[in-house]
Amino acid sequence: MHIRLAFWSNAVLKSFGVLFTKTGYKNQKDVDKALMIDTMNIKSGLHNGYRWIKISGYYKAYGGEKYLTIGNFSPEIKKDLMRLNFFKYGFRVFGFMEAYYFVDNVKLIPVKEQEEQLEIEIVGSVYVEKNNRQQDSIQSVKDNLKAGDKIILKHIYFDEGKSYLLPDSYQELNKVAKYLMQHPQWVVQINGHSDNTGSRRRNQKLSEERAKAVFMYLIEKGVQNKMYFKGFGDTMPIGDNSTMEGRIKNRRVEIEILKN
Repeated sequence: MHIRLAFWSNAVLKSFGVLFTKTGYKNQKDVDKALMIDTMNIKSGLHNGYRWIKISGYYKAYGGEKYLTIGNFSPEIKKDLMRLNFFKYGFRVFGFMEAYYFVDNVKLIPVKEQEEQLEIEIVGSVYVEKNNRQQDSIQSVKDNLKAGDKIILKHIYFDEGKSYLLPDSYQELNKVAKYLMQHPQWVVQINGHSDNTGSRRRNQKLSEERAKAVFMYLIEKGVQNKMYFKGFGDTMPIGDNSTMEGRIKNRRVEIEILKN
């Protein structure tokens, strides 16, 4: 499909999504309560002035879908809006941020089935150590996961020093939510970690807030597993904090299996 920002908008969206459901929704309140596991959020290139933007993605049907809803499904819409630089376009508008879009050329095209991947790294797993390789799909290691294993989530992003999730994280977390719902007996803990930049107190608080952000996102998506969240600050590094690469590796969120 293609989208284009309406001329009278004074803001742009940071993400745009598509929701497939068995029933339709009458208003935003209903959508907020919906189980939006299958939402596809596209972030790149949405700030493109008033030109048409092509958006495409893959969706695996599960049967019974009758409705397609297009829009922004961010749990915090205010943080998913960005005010336009009006001087760039020759005018200036004040007031609340509002983004309106034209939508055209919506198509559903059948393709060959693709395996849905959840890119992960497992810490402390005998299976991974024995095979000496990182698993690319959580499906391929599900029978080997055990209590105590920690899954490092890839593609979970926060602004530096901030705790709210960036839209780039939604697709990965949607896969996590779907997988946890397939294993409702699991008891898990969301662990937040930071590098050693800044004070110990600040790092501890930031790691807790980031773990909570992931925790709340999964709950909003309908995950009903027994879950906890905890922050560890900079006390459990897995990389060298003296290098940029190591610090990036240490700023992470894990899912720890407490009971499977």
